[in-house]
Amino acid sequence: MEEKVKQQQEEKTERLTVIEGLRKYAVNHVLLIGRPGSGKSTALLRVLLESAEVVIAREAERNDAISTTSGENQQIPILVELRFYQISIIDLIRDFLKRHQLRLEINEIEELF
Repeated sequence: MEEKVKQQQEEKTERLTVIEGLRKYAVNHVLLIGRPGSGKSTALLRVLLESAEVVIAREAERNDAISTTSGENQQIPILVELRFYQISIIDLIRDFLKRHQLRLEINEIEELF
């Protein structure tokens, strides 16, 4: 018990911007909390846009040169805003994709997951 307390006291606080923190610690899933109007959705949209731009740039490079990794799946994050939750998360994802001109049926979305 004493050793754990000492380890916890020795830990240093790391100060990052929200965007840097999301990039560093959000490998799979993120839950960002804060007061209304504090910029949570804006920060997540910025990370989403940056991630999409990276994937698009990689695809452009891949199309310019023959690549042996053409079978790789690229991941682009999807922002699921829980304030719009009514039926299911899959419906939220479908609505997000639809707003961005990518029309997929629920069974296609489930298959991609």
